[in-house]
Amino acid sequence: MPQNNGRGGMSSSTLKILQRDFLLDIESRLKGFTEGLVRIKEVGFEKDPANEMYRIIHNIKGTAATLKMGEISEAAYAMEKLLLDLVRGEKAFSILLGEDLSLLLAGLKDMAHAYLKGVLPSEIKKEKNRMLKGLHANTLQIMIVHEEPKVRHFIKENVLNTLGAQRVEIWESPDSLDVLPLVIGYPIDVMLLQEHFSVLDGRDLLKMLRVLEDKKDLRSFFIHAEGEPEATKYVFSATEDSTPKAISLKELLTAFTQGGIHG
Repeated sequence: MPQNNGRGGMSSSTLKILQRDFLLDIESRLKGFTEGLVRIKEVGFEKDPANEMYRIIHNIKGTAATLKMGEISEAAYAMEKLLLDLVRGEKAFSILLGEDLSLLLAGLKDMAHAYLKGVLPSEIKKEKNRMLKGLHANTLQIMIVHEEPKVRHFIKENVLNTLGAQRVEIWESPDSLDVLPLVIGYPIDVMLLQEHFSVLDGRDLLKMLRVLEDKKDLRSFFIHAEGEPEATKYVFSATEDSTPKAISLKELLTAFTQGGIHG
């Protein structure tokens, strides 16, 4: 019977037992994923094995998060996102996508073994970041954080149409608090965000990120709406500027294409 710590949570000893059981079982949990990946590589995309792969990795992501194994959860999230785009038809299966999934699968197993061996969490995190950066080395990672779905959709479509799906990957979230662990754990290059949120203000989110060594190169821009509701346009201002100058989405994307943001 699991013990609790008197505050409604698990005791540290119970957590360690559950973590170890999870890590020892992860190979068998991933068996169906591996089989599905082999099949898709051999015969091309099929929805049933892809759905099963998604189910498996979604469960691993959730369990790892519950057991406070953030690096495994974040790696699983990256796999989950690739699979979700595939299942939804937003990405076609390719040799490159198959290689990405294989790389993430191997990395996930390596991290599980590292946890079991008692490798320091900081070292596991470094390895995870190296893996993710290698996976997306030639792709600009953009995070859009805004409460309004229509705003996120408008910006996403314009970025994809201008830069091309092969050059950029778009992440999006309606909530600054929920997005924090993802931005911390994933190599996001540019963040376009709403300035004011009800819980975690945009500026407070950025302050939390700026103290992290590997986030010092993160470029961020606030999203502003101008004009009447029926003719709204969106402009952007660099968050680090003391006297920010608003620029249009077209100007922002021009900077992307000329290397002014990524470089």
